[in-house]
Amino acid sequence: MGQYYHAVMTQGNKTTVFNNRTALVTEQDKIEGKRDSYYNYHGLKIMEHSWLKNDLVNGVAKRILNKKGRIAWVGDYSDDIIFKATDGKETPLTLGQLYMVACLEEDRNFDVPANVKFMNLVKYDPAFTMEHKFLINLTKKEYINMDEYIERSGDKDGWCIHPLPLLTSTGGDQGGGDYHECYIDSHLVGHWAYDELIIKEVEPKGFTKLNVTFSEEMENTLNAVGV
Repeated sequence: MGQYYHAVMTQGNKTTVFNNRTALVTEQDKIEGKRDSYYNYHGLKIMEHSWLKNDLVNGVAKRILNKKGRIAWVGDYSDDIIFKATDGKETPLTLGQLYMVACLEEDRNFDVPANVKFMNLVKYDPAFTMEHKFLINLTKKEYINMDEYIERSGDKDGWCIHPLPLLTSTGGDQGGGDYHECYIDSHLVGHWAYDELIIKEVEPKGFTKLNVTFSEEMENTLNAVGV
């Protein structure tokens, strides 16, 4: 069976659950105030959408460009785990409930906190990329140089796994479509789940570089790369 995922982000006192659909917003759309005329659907399995140029992932990632936020890619096989960050902060809901309120409207048999909202269409900017940027974990004081990551993780056809969903995922390697244990650096899947993250164009000082590689073409050796 396949495990289904939804991105969850907390910024300030507001938590957003993202649906796996995106809508293109052009500058002209903004000027004219147009409603979305179409949307693109992205698969719910994590390896269906966890790619560097995926509109859904980039739509979520851009929200932490120069603005910190806690992120988790919540899998529906992790419903028995309390949603807790490394520093002990909890959300009002369990992981399974967060999935249900995003996807299973008929199963909402509990009160949803007022500070949780659901984004059915994720707006994205086609000009946004992760090149020449640094993905920074403020909780663990770690970071990824994205240019170096792309060079390590990209395949011969130009495809590259986006590290954000895998590092922040919960319930990993329990279903079809997950990034499995046999692949390189699979032990780092979930390493940043619900930590406070930010994307910047300047390398942070005093942080540890995380030399992670995610690729389905490389086997896991457990000591190839790490912190």
